Amino acid sequence: MSKHKEALEDCLKYKQFLDSLTPREFVEDQKLKKKERQATRRQERIDARIAAWEASKKRLAEEWAAKEQADIEALIKAGKSKKAAKAAGSRPPPKMPARPKVDEEPLTSSGQELDMYFTEPRQLLDIFTQLEEQNLFLIQNSQETEQALEVLRQDFSETQKNMDGKTWALNENIDELKVQIDEEEAKAQQLSKSIQISSGDLQGRQDDLLKRLHRKVSSVYQQCGFDASGGTPNTLFMLSELEARLEDLLTSIDKMPVEYVKKAENMKEVKRREKKRAQQQADQDRIQEERNRKSNERSMQPPKKRTGRQVMFRSAPIRRTIEEEKDNENQEDLDELKYLT
Repeated sequence: MSKHKEALEDCLKYKQFLDSLTPREFVEDQKLKKKERQATRRQERIDARIAAWEASKKRLAEEWAAKEQADIEALIKAGKSKKAAKAAGSRPPPKMPARPKVDEEPLTSSGQELDMYFTEPRQLLDIFTQLEEQNLFLIQNSQETEQALEVLRQDFSETQKNMDGKTWALNENIDELKVQIDEEEAKAQQLSKSIQISSGDLQGRQDDLLKRLHRKVSSVYQQCGFDASGGTPNTLFMLSELEARLEDLLTSIDKMPVEYVKKAENMKEVKRREKKRAQQQADQDRIQEERNRKSNERSMQPPKKRTGRQVMFRSAPIRRTIEEEKDNENQEDLDELKYLT
């Protein structure tokens, strides 16, 4: 008994193993066929129940009709008319059985196992060969994938090192820029403070500059022949008048002969150079006078006494003369050559 039990367990293991190798399409096909067989058996049972129900109804109807006909014939024999006999011998129809509930008919299993996919040993060998080829293909792909992954890891490590270096350099630059920004902000604060301090004097200097500009423009305005005795025109009005006079003069110059214009320009250039030369000479004289004054002041001052140890000059290095020793043998060879030649 135990041997049979062990054999049964082995067979069940083998069956489970074969079922795991069975293609899913074959299993689904077998399940569909089993459901079709179950539906066919269910329909056969339903048809049998309907046929039995109809036969029962027919049998009850025939029995009722036979009994009613027998009663009518008995009454006719007793001397009653057919009409009276039919009226007296009529019976109520019998109660027919209810139609069976075929919708509740379940699907039953015949206990038959599904057909096995493997019917020959060659099928297992084919599957093993196919699986072996697939495994070899997957192993090759995995090796190639590992190689590609290793290359990607190396690239990633190199890229990460480069990015870390660049990040470190950028962080250093950021720190330096932050320090520079702080320094510039400190300078800006100092400048803003100095501007706030000197803002009171700035307005006065601007007013002074505007007054000097007005006086200079007024002087040029009067030198150009405009009359300013009637009032004190503002600076913009005088500049607009001077600009209009300048445009008129330029238009007049364009209408003059070219030679006359060139001659006048040359004369003006000569006068300008002479004036510039005189100005430069005056500046040089003034500078020379300033130098003479400072020299006279220095000569009038008492001499400064030197205190402390005097600075000694560094002694010159000893020169060594190197005499070259002449080789007597070479000298004799040279003498022989001179004698032979």
